[in-house]
This record gives sequence, structure tokens and C-alpha cells, in this order.
Amino acid sequence: MNFMRVYLSIPKPEGGLELRTLTVPQNAPVSAALSCAGLSEDTACGVFCEKVSSDYILSPEDRIDVAVPLALSPMQVRRLRAENKTKTAVPRPRHGGVHQLIKPLDENL
Repeated sequence: MNFMRVYLSIPKPEGGLELRTLTVPQNAPVSAALSCAGLSEDTACGVFCEKVSSDYILSPEDRIDVAVPLALSPMQVRRLRAENKTKTAVPRPRHGGVHQLIKPLDENL
């Protein structure tokens, strides 16, 4: 039986990644690699950041990326950012920029 090497990328809670090297049988599905690593076969994952199902057949040197649930949805992040945004208006010059603010004292010059 031939074996191949694949990589398993698991995000750490404090930041960064844990990269494991796995040896699995040739033409093994993702579920076999996950069970070999001690993870559940229904763990959400992708191969090179592309979502795949658990029956996806791995190729040599593939990287399995384990997905973690988002703490906040993108819509919630935008809503919180909008709530915390200060509403201080900065006066900006109209029609011409800074040179409109600096005018000579004598209009005849």
C-alpha cells in the first residue's frame, strides 16, 4: 500500500496556526485524514482554502485547512463599528482645497 504526505492546518485560539504533517494512504478522503489527526470526520474544512466535502480525495502534498466558527458575523461587525463611530464633523474647504483658505490681505495684489 502506498502512502502520501498531507498537511493539516489548525488555527490556534490565541492566534497563529498549528501545522501538522500526516501520512495517509494514497487516494484517501479528507475524512480519513481528519480521523487520523484525531478530529471529527464532520469537521468543516477546505483544501488550500477552498471548501470541500469530507469525501474529497486528497492528492499528495495537499493542505487541509480546518475552519473555525466566526465570533461575529460580518454584518454584526459593521453594525458595531457604526455604533462606535464618533460623529465629529471635520470642516473641509469647498471647491479648491487649502489654497482657498489662504487669501492675500490686499485684494489689489
